[in-house]
Amino acid sequence: MFSSSGRVLGQFESVILDEISLLQAHRYVLLHCDKISSYRSEFLVAQRRANRNIRANPSIEHKWLVENFSNWLLTKVPKMAENNCPEEIIAIARGPNNVAKRYSGFVINGFRFHTKNREKLRKTQNSGVMVEAEGQDYYGKLTDIFQLDYYGNFKVVLFRCEWVDIRSPRGMKKDTNGFVLVNFSKLMHTWHLLKDDLFIFSSQAKQVFYIQDVKNEEWSYVLITKPRDLYDMGTTLQGEDDDDQTYTQCMPFNVIDANQLDNCASWARTDVEGENSL
Repeated sequence: MFSSSGRVLGQFESVILDEISLLQAHRYVLLHCDKISSYRSEFLVAQRRANRNIRANPSIEHKWLVENFSNWLLTKVPKMAENNCPEEIIAIARGPNNVAKRYSGFVINGFRFHTKNREKLRKTQNSGVMVEAEGQDYYGKLTDIFQLDYYGNFKVVLFRCEWVDIRSPRGMKKDTNGFVLVNFSKLMHTWHLLKDDLFIFSSQAKQVFYIQDVKNEEWSYVLITKPRDLYDMGTTLQGEDDDDQTYTQCMPFNVIDANQLDNCASWARTDVEGENSL
């Protein structure tokens, strides 16, 4: 049902997700799982009928999905069981266990990701995340890696990130050469609201590096990383204790010559004495 190729790094920690985090994570699964797209369509048809006095548009329909789809789908469970619906679909409708596994590192699509906390004592940067959605690039930093358990029927790995507010020129801009800069003091979400959209599937994540602009320390240049290897990672999540590699090959949106890079800080951190990654 979900692409689970990838492998975890280190040991997991069992955590009880708070109500808002659980609802946000489950909502992301509900809104992006292809297997239940027919139910989303059925739900929207019902909402349009119930709200005939409202001219529906994509924004309004998304609001309906965010606020009401989860509860609506849950009411369909008895009928699903009667119709011998696949167990995976019923499990999605019922929702995940509130006990999840939390990891601090994950390797997928040739990228090695670390959470912000994990990289604090390391010289290298691996928490930068980019995801493409509806033709727009979003830039963030990885804060948590959760494995949701839908009561044994299936598991899914989600990344929770803090996302730069790309809607505001105070959060994202381009310089005169067309290079993208981001400002992590201007985030898209507060983390306190149920509507906040913080999660993505691990399989969606691309890795980026953030290089601080020495002329304005609030801003950082975005460099897209190059995957180390796109070999088949397998389909079983396996724990790893080794942490001796990081992918530091990267390429900017456009080719930056050496003189331009001289104006940017290195993506290797110099503010800690942590261990080096090879």
